Amino acid sequence: ASQTAGFPPFLLEGKQDFFCSLGNGHFSQALNLFRTGSPCLWSGQPYEAKEETLLEALEEGVESLVLSREMPLSDRRFMAEMLNRHDRHW
Repeated sequence: ASQTAGFPPFLLEGKQDFFCSLGNGHFSQALNLFRTGSPCLWSGQPYEAKEETLLEALEEGVESLVLSREMPLSDRRFMAEMLNRHDRHW
């Protein structure tokens, strides 16, 4: 990905532990574009966080739910199916 235009730089160098998302990868990548000031593919202008709520998300993170590794497979499957249903209106 680091060799592909439009992707933000890899930010986990040297980290042993990290969390990954279930169902919001595009959202996380969008935050990273703002976090790193990456250039827009179309305009070439850097992404700049100007809105207070976006600045807060970049500085403090966003609320999330962390699932236990002991969670049964059937429950994980249910979570994945619910998150990927297109008829859900959250």
